[in-house]
Amino acid sequence: MIKTEVKQLSDNEHRIDVTLPKDEYTRLYKENLNTLLAKNIQLPGFRRGKVPHALIEKKFSENLHQDTVSALLLAHYAPALKQSGLIPAVQPQIEWSKTQEKDVVVFQLLVTTWPAVVLKPLADLAVEHWDVTVNDADVDGVIDRLMQSQFRYQPAEKAVEEGDKVCMDYTGYIGDEPFD
Repeated sequence: MIKTEVKQLSDNEHRIDVTLPKDEYTRLYKENLNTLLAKNIQLPGFRRGKVPHALIEKKFSENLHQDTVSALLLAHYAPALKQSGLIPAVQPQIEWSKTQEKDVVVFQLLVTTWPAVVLKPLADLAVEHWDVTVNDADVDGVIDRLMQSQFRYQPAEKAVEEGDKVCMDYTGYIGDEPFD
C-alpha cells in the first residue's frame, strides 16, 4: 500500500514523502536478479552459465539496486502525484534516500506547482481614457517613415550625385599583383 505525505515548502514548492512496503522492493529486486541469471553470464574463471548466484548478485548488486529503484519510481510516481492532489508545473525532482528503514522504502518528490491566480471581477477594474488628437503633420511623418523603411535601391544609368548609394566592383593592385 502506497502512503504519501505532502509538506508545503513555499507557495509553489511541495515535498511528497512516499512510503512503500519493503517487500515490493524485494520482489522487484528478485525479478531483476532472475532476469540477470537467465542471461547465462560469463565471468573470468567460470564457464558460461556456471557462475555462482551469490557472486553474480555481489558483482551486479549496484546495477540491480538502480534497476529496482527505477522500476519502483516508474510504478509509483504517477499514483503518488495523483494521491497528493498536486498538479506539477514542471517535472518533479526525485530524491532517493541512501539509508532506508527496515520494513519500508521511502523516496521524496519535490514538486513545483502552478501559482494560484485570482481573477478580479471586470466591473471593479478602472480604465483610464485618453483623448488623442492627430494632425496632418503627424500623418505625414508616419508616411515618410514608412516610405523610407520600404525603399528599394535599383541600378541607375546616370552619374553619381551626392546622397546616392554606390556599389562598385574593383580590383586593387600592389605593383602587378592583385589583392583582395
